[in-house]
Amino acid sequence: MNEGRELFEVYCPELRATFDSFVKEAKEFTQRNQGKIATLYTTPDIMRFYADELVALAGSLEI
Repeated sequence: MNEGRELFEVYCPELRATFDSFVKEAKEFTQRNQGKIATLYTTPDIMRFYADELVALAGSLEI
């Protein structure tokens, strides 16, 4: 488990409760806007790479 996440979950349950909805909304926003975010980059390969990175980041933020 990620050390930061472990500390967050073990020592800060009130923070976890506070940020759960934010994390969920951030992930949904990223998934909804994946194509729009990707168009900021110039090639389809780069677009896909960054869109996948954003989705992976959003997924890693799930608690």
